[in-house]
Amino acid sequence: MSANVRKTSIRKRLVGLIMLICTVAILLACSAFFSYSWLNLRSRQVRDLSTHAALMASTCQVALAFDDAVDGSEALTSLQATPTTAYGLLMRPDGSSFAEYRRLGFALSPQARPDETGFRFDSDWLVVEKAILLNGEKIGSVFLQSDLSELTAFYQQSAITIFIIIVAVLLIIYVLTLRLQGVISTPIAQLAQTASQISGAKDYSTRAQKHANDEIGELTDAFNDMLEQIEKRDQALRQGAELLRATFESTGDGLLVIDATGKIAEYNDNFVKMWQISEDVLATGDINKMIASVSREVLDPGGFKQKIEQLTQSDSESIDEITLKGDRVFERVSCPLIMDGRATGRVSSFRDVSESKKAAHELNSLRSLLSNVIDSMPSIIASIDTEHRVLLWNREAAILTGVSPEQAKGRKLPSLLPQMSQQLERLQEAIAQRNPQFKRALPVESDDQNRFWDLTIYPLVSNGVEGAVVRMDDVTERVRIEEMMIQSEKMLSVGGLAAGMAHELNNPLAGILQNVQVLRNRLLGDLRANQAAANACGIDLTAIADYAAKRDLPQTIDTILSSGKRAVRIIENMLNFSQKSDDHFAAHDLAKLLDDTLELAANDYDMKKKYDFRKIEIARHYQADTPKVMCESVKIQQVFLNLLKNGAQAMTANNAPRRARPRFDLRVSADQELVQVEVEDNGVGMDVDCAKRVFEPFFTTKEVGVGTGLGLSISYFIITENHGGTITVETQPGKGARFIVRLPQRRQLREVAS
Repeated sequence: MSANVRKTSIRKRLVGLIMLICTVAILLACSAFFSYSWLNLRSRQVRDLSTHAALMASTCQVALAFDDAVDGSEALTSLQATPTTAYGLLMRPDGSSFAEYRRLGFALSPQARPDETGFRFDSDWLVVEKAILLNGEKIGSVFLQSDLSELTAFYQQSAITIFIIIVAVLLIIYVLTLRLQGVISTPIAQLAQTASQISGAKDYSTRAQKHANDEIGELTDAFNDMLEQIEKRDQALRQGAELLRATFESTGDGLLVIDATGKIAEYNDNFVKMWQISEDVLATGDINKMIASVSREVLDPGGFKQKIEQLTQSDSESIDEITLKGDRVFERVSCPLIMDGRATGRVSSFRDVSESKKAAHELNSLRSLLSNVIDSMPSIIASIDTEHRVLLWNREAAILTGVSPEQAKGRKLPSLLPQMSQQLERLQEAIAQRNPQFKRALPVESDDQNRFWDLTIYPLVSNGVEGAVVRMDDVTERVRIEEMMIQSEKMLSVGGLAAGMAHELNNPLAGILQNVQVLRNRLLGDLRANQAAANACGIDLTAIADYAAKRDLPQTIDTILSSGKRAVRIIENMLNFSQKSDDHFAAHDLAKLLDDTLELAANDYDMKKKYDFRKIEIARHYQADTPKVMCESVKIQQVFLNLLKNGAQAMTANNAPRRARPRFDLRVSADQELVQVEVEDNGVGMDVDCAKRVFEPFFTTKEVGVGTGLGLSISYFIITENHGGTITVETQPGKGARFIVRLPQRRQLREVAS
């Protein structure tokens, strides 16, 4: 629509629209009438000319049949009665002319023949052709040509008539439109005038006057309703703006609004106070002046300005912190200002987080300290809720279970520590009654070994948090040390008893040996006193000697003496072994100590319950002239005794190989630095894992109650710590074990000398 049309009043546009519609309607009606009349006239001309052609064909049928051209010409002469027919032609079947009629003044050649419809309009002529039949056989045809003067006259008359009708009707319509358009345009004009007044004065309380209850009246009502809604919305917007401004000023954050051109659009009082900006700078609205003013307070002015440039070119949200001089920290949140789906500036809020940063730092420090304290403790510490789900899981718990704190959080405690499945009642009691629960020396099977844990459950009773803290301490060493101390007390008691019994047995045994020797000398000895007593009694000493020899009395007496001396050596060994060490080293032959220990082990009462050393083959491989070693004999004997007892138990175990007799191979050898003692058995042997752990305290492969797992660990301590030597093992499953003890010569001598 052109600008001129848009500026035209609705009155003129309404008149023009009505006139246009009426003109189009009249033209369409006249065109339809003219087209109908024109087509009807053409059809009538075709029908009339076709009728003439049919009559002419009937009239000329005889002339063609008898080839009478004169008769045919006379027949065509009758066409003069039809003024519009200009040309007539009779043709033979081959298309040649038979007879012809031409209207006076008609000098044009005949038009082209019609198509299969039998007629044809060509330029200003109508052409019709009709076949002449005789007994169903075509004997020729008649061709007629008529002008269209009648159609031309009709066209001219109709055009004049239609023009007169259109002009008359449009004049009438225009007059009526001028009178009737006011009914529509006047209310609309008044409505437009009211709208213009409201727009200029911004007074939405004004209302338009309603003229009728028609559509314009409905439009007026809708317009007034719209004004009422706008008035209410305007009031709401004013209230919202006042509320927004009050909120803008009452918030504790400093707020700054920058428009799309980079100018300061809005700010609140807190922003001015926080940054201490003068009103003169803010009044200019120049962001660069404001940045220059506040940069003096920023610790890093260059980074501050660079960040502002980045925010100016960005359309995304940004959160960062600004460090100011004097340990002040502002948190800045900058967001794009979106209006109508496009960014029209940025809104930045500033919050002083100096105190909260300090508090957070202190809180993180305390949290880190607490976490380090909890993780540094050698105990398992877990915090759980009322449903036994893990809330806290320290490092020791993660190490022992292989479950990280992240994986453990939220899982139930018994699924992480199966031993807690039996302690659920204690957990529930501690949480419900808020009383700590304790369980000492709780046995737990781990890696095929029994370990002991102290369990302590502390209920959570502060800040409304319900749950408990579970602490577990591995007290296996303490329990076993306590058991070892009890066992040591028993052994000390047994050792003291054995020493006392040895002293008590030593005296009567000495009397027995002495009296047996006296008996042998007085009965079988060649003494002068024996002969004198025999003569006095009338007894022949030779006969007595013969009797004693026949009754094997000398051998019996020798056996008694040998057994007595052996008992004396056993008692002497027991006394030596039971003596307390005085921490003084002395030079000892390790081969002799090994033999003495072997004799002592062979007569050990407890060991004879399980095996008999008389059934164990002993093979000695002692190097000649082995130097003595400075050592504590009692402790070295204790080491040898432990090795012999373990070897004997290994060779007589149920799963020991039965292909050979139990056998000890004992070797003593030396080099320039060390004296080496080897105790090798042909028992069950050990695998690699057992060999690595064989010297660990409380590690044992024996059945429960058979061993404490301390013998080899004590031996390792005696050899390595007390004597500066080494003790190792070479073994394979099913092929026995060889323990190798190496003790230094000169080094110990130097230490003792010093």
